[in-house]
Amino acid sequence: MSTPQTTSMPIDLASKDVSAMDLRSSLIGNRDLKFRVLSDTRLTSQLVDTFRESVHSLTTSTRAIGGEGNFEILQQVEENVVVIQILVSFISELKQLQMLPLEFSPDVVKPLSSSLMEFLNFHIKALASSNNMINDAHMKTIETCAISSLEILMILANLTGAGPHEYSQPLWRYILSSALTAMDSWTDTSSYFDSILQLVPSCLATFTISSTDFHLVAVLLNTLLVRLGKQCSVDSEKARDSTSLSSITTCAAQIFGFFESKSFSPGGLDMVFPLLPNIFKFLSVCIKSSDHASVLASLNLYFFLVKAQEAHQSSGELHGRVESFELIVPKATEMSIHESVSSNIKRLYLLSPTRILSNICLQYPRVTDDIRKTSLDIEIMKKLEANYVSNQTFKLFSSLKKKSNGGTKIVDFSPFLELDSTNVQEISDFLLFLSVFTSEKEEHRERVLSYGNDEKQKSQILPKLLFETVDNFRFLLLQFHLVHSVMNSQDSNNCIQGPDLPFFGNNMGIITRLLASSCFTNNFYLIRSLSRSVSLLRTFFVECNALISLIGSKPQRNSDPFIDRFDTPHHSGGLISNILFSLRDTEAGGDLMESYSRMSSPVSFMRSCRKIQMLNKSIVLGIIANFVLDFSSFRYDIVNDQEFIEHLEYIYTRATSHSVESSSGDDLEGEENILQMETIQLNVLQIIKNYMYNENQENKIEMLSYFKLSTIFDKTLIGVTNEWKNKKISAEVRQLLLKQKIVAFDILRNLTAGSPHFSEHLTEVFERDYLTSIPSSSGAPRDWTEYLIRNIVNYDLFDPNAGDGDDFKNDEVLLSRMNDGDYVSLLLAVNYIEDHRFTNMESFVGYDLPRDELLHIWLRFLKLYVNTDAEGDLDLNTRVAISNGLNSIKLSIVWIIINLTWKDDMVGYQYPSETSYRLYDTVQGGRHGGGAAAPIDTIEIDVDDTEEGKPKDSNSNQHVMSSPLQRARYLRRFGFAKALEMLNDSLTRGTKKAKDANGGNSAGRSVSPGQRFDDFVSNDLLEKVKTAQFQLQSVKVNNGTKSASEKSSYKSLPAATSGHTHRPDVNRGGEGFGYGSDEEYADAYEHSRGSDHDVSDNQSDEVRMESAAEDSEDEPWIR
Repeated sequence: MSTPQTTSMPIDLASKDVSAMDLRSSLIGNRDLKFRVLSDTRLTSQLVDTFRESVHSLTTSTRAIGGEGNFEILQQVEENVVVIQILVSFISELKQLQMLPLEFSPDVVKPLSSSLMEFLNFHIKALASSNNMINDAHMKTIETCAISSLEILMILANLTGAGPHEYSQPLWRYILSSALTAMDSWTDTSSYFDSILQLVPSCLATFTISSTDFHLVAVLLNTLLVRLGKQCSVDSEKARDSTSLSSITTCAAQIFGFFESKSFSPGGLDMVFPLLPNIFKFLSVCIKSSDHASVLASLNLYFFLVKAQEAHQSSGELHGRVESFELIVPKATEMSIHESVSSNIKRLYLLSPTRILSNICLQYPRVTDDIRKTSLDIEIMKKLEANYVSNQTFKLFSSLKKKSNGGTKIVDFSPFLELDSTNVQEISDFLLFLSVFTSEKEEHRERVLSYGNDEKQKSQILPKLLFETVDNFRFLLLQFHLVHSVMNSQDSNNCIQGPDLPFFGNNMGIITRLLASSCFTNNFYLIRSLSRSVSLLRTFFVECNALISLIGSKPQRNSDPFIDRFDTPHHSGGLISNILFSLRDTEAGGDLMESYSRMSSPVSFMRSCRKIQMLNKSIVLGIIANFVLDFSSFRYDIVNDQEFIEHLEYIYTRATSHSVESSSGDDLEGEENILQMETIQLNVLQIIKNYMYNENQENKIEMLSYFKLSTIFDKTLIGVTNEWKNKKISAEVRQLLLKQKIVAFDILRNLTAGSPHFSEHLTEVFERDYLTSIPSSSGAPRDWTEYLIRNIVNYDLFDPNAGDGDDFKNDEVLLSRMNDGDYVSLLLAVNYIEDHRFTNMESFVGYDLPRDELLHIWLRFLKLYVNTDAEGDLDLNTRVAISNGLNSIKLSIVWIIINLTWKDDMVGYQYPSETSYRLYDTVQGGRHGGGAAAPIDTIEIDVDDTEEGKPKDSNSNQHVMSSPLQRARYLRRFGFAKALEMLNDSLTRGTKKAKDANGGNSAGRSVSPGQRFDDFVSNDLLEKVKTAQFQLQSVKVNNGTKSASEKSSYKSLPAATSGHTHRPDVNRGGEGFGYGSDEEYADAYEHSRGSDHDVSDNQSDEVRMESAAEDSEDEPWIR
């Protein structure tokens, strides 16, 4: 016979004297009773008021904190706070399930926040009191109530969207005060501070973070690290088992992760750096632990501390040994291979091992080679394929896209609330790693794309994954605009009725949060990395674009040119159309998303959502910049889009106006907005640059009808006018402006290439139209030549600490600038703009010729060499970088000389049409001109460079310099002939005596002859130098009368025999020595010109893919 179960009497909710103790015991495990309490608004309000009254009685009592009377009140507070905690937790659960009682209103529990903060302040006073005043039992009760109060505040924040936001700073002061007051009393047996630290990430994710809050969080981080460094200094092995130190390690790593997500660098770590050796020793022991959660937290903290240490050392604030990432790379690799994100305890703001490796590889690209040896990339591809095939999120997207009838019907997104996002986050981390791994090396791209289940067949997982993720992103944007159009419909027949409003509101909230997923961002990152490959643009992406979308529409324009209606599913797009749609819809819906986020979500999420959308837009622009390159299969699919340029101009205009508005503020949010907007402008300029390359003149004119030349000129004057010199900008913004300036010059370079129209009128437009529209007080250049010179000489934008223009005369300073790739790129763009002008002009006038000031600069670079003494102090990479930069600049100047002095009927050699040439025969002369042929090696140019031999004022001579013969003579007398002779010697025999800035010998100093096969474009440079020498030399051949000094400087020229000369002894690229041509060392090629202007346009480096350095761009390109 069974024993009858005893049951407690049911509580009478209608009674006015409901005991909190009785209600507490009845509510535990009784969901029906909880639901009944919440449905009774009167009872819920009564419970809230009772709790508030008990807290007020405790905090306003005149008795001592540890007095007997206060203890009775404290017990009442404890009973009431537990009841409130049970009910608030149940409210949160019902809200997730969308099952809240209709009678319940969040306003009923909203007054709890002020009382909770009141009690937390009381707790701070208790901590500050003497230990003799409060016994252990009282303090234990206070701590329990404080933990419950904090948890209730976190839940209220999610329920009401207000709660703790109003008490952000007081809450942080409470947490910080708790840590500082009882720091020394922390023990492994006390769980209070562990509970406090576990709530810190929730506070970070919920609260509105202002600059003051950032400071408070940084102080907490500094306090935790100091405590960790002091306590683990005794014995690292014993400290590893300490519960309190484990909690400190996890919390500190989470705070670092929070700062990382906000792109904020924590300060105030000066007291921590001396303790770093102890902390690193402790973490190195913890990394060997078998506890996954402990290892993950230790990896994160180690990574963030090394990163902070390197940042302070680079700024000169830290001296001594700096730890490296070498210790954690093997462990992170091991965890990435054998573990998964789902197997680890999920901790907010902690990075996964794969994410840590991605950040290390981004900062140190050489690490990717070491990782490749472990086959981690193959293992990640296997995991990526397995997760993608079984992922429920992608399956739900496919189902909803089918139900939407091609994207024309609104579907219910509530099923996403029931899905676990862990696998999606894991896929996101894998995509991020692959994007970094494939960002630079073609070998790594081929390795990833060649992955397959067997050796004979490649896997099709990556094309499908990339395409479907972009397609899902576009589907969300499409649904967002559909829901918005219905919610804002002015048609009374289509207005949303009251009962339907929650459905649309929930749908909008879910869509907004899905759009903020990092999976979409990292997918765009990977597409951008892969699109840097020429071969993949013609193969892999063609395969991706062949996939058909389940959604499609034929847009119909309405009153707003940038918001389209999607009415009929007549068109299904591929990858490229989806990317273009995503760019347009992101721009059109950006403000709408921000508005909806502001209404329904915490302010912190709204800002985060805006940042992610700006980042996605920036990455998509970078993808399009690669897709519009001349050799891309999709160039004309994009440029032939009638609305593409119009949308591009709209994006640029909005980014410019928002950047100006944000610059008026001094807060962190304003600085972040400026970075985002400047990055978007940079990527738009990159698209224009690639669009202009090798494009016909008509399309260039069409592009300029949207992007005026004045816009491009504005960017080229960055750092030159008074406006920029007096402007206070951060280092990150300065770097973005510098890149904009370089790309703007590249746009002018591509604009003038192969275009006589723009080449002839560019200077006229700049001086007549642009300069006249700028106030004279701006400090802008007065003419074209000054414009070029000031951009070359002024180095302030590249280095704010650079000296004045006199440093341009210092060889060491100028050579150090050759190691600056940005400065070299700027000089090359300026030089080739001039080269294109001289190449494409039908006729020269004195006004078009370079003035002496510019000629002096070009001559300065031609006479610049690396002396052997300085070369010995440089490492190999620096020496090669300096030599490559200097050779590239010299080559651009030599091209200018060639095109300035070229004229078919004045210079050169007549090629008889009946003459047949043998292999290796060369003809020294013009392409169609007449004259004698001469082997270059027999010519020794020696022009008198004394004041008597130098040309006089160029302005007095320019009117008689309309012919190539006169220009060549002028350049010879200026000193270019001797500079070319010295350059020829250094590239062949090697010149051992250096020349100073004026061409004189510098005693006791020698220069490095340079290795032709080690340096960039060295073979091209040698051949073009000989061509330029011959053209300047031909001046004397055709001039007839020579001066005595000129006559004595010649060796007799041999007469041409049989219409050809023997090939000079020149090694063209190292045939027979195991070397290839220069084209194998650079992605460059020469473009031959036609019969009238058959001089190479020399845009060898104009076809350049968007580099990884230009992504750290948009923000750095990766977070």
